[in-house]
Amino acid sequence: MKRKPRPLIFGEVLVDRFPDGREVLGGAPFNVAWNLRGLGFDPLWFGVLFTINMEMAYITPPFGFNLFILRGVAPPEVTMTDIYRSVGPFVLLQALCLVLVMIWPELALWLPSLMKQ
Repeated sequence: MKRKPRPLIFGEVLVDRFPDGREVLGGAPFNVAWNLRGLGFDPLWFGVLFTINMEMAYITPPFGFNLFILRGVAPPEVTMTDIYRSVGPFVLLQALCLVLVMIWPELALWLPSLMKQ
């Protein structure tokens, strides 16, 4: 891979935070998928990066749907503020994973490459 799509991926992080996941999945991958190969990117690698972004979107405020699900199953003494404060380490770990997979695409492509053999 010659270039890394850092602006595109970090743009997806911003886009994924606001609309519903169905709208993001319905639009964003198809808008960029047609020219991924032309730009020299592996579509599988991009799919892994996109999935990590979507996971981050589901746990980041203000529209973190998994946070509302967690609130529904949490005990009554756990407030939504407590839940919002507790997701920070998970978001940082997922962001670290996103950066690591961007720097070393082999982390995401190693196992699928074994299936080709």
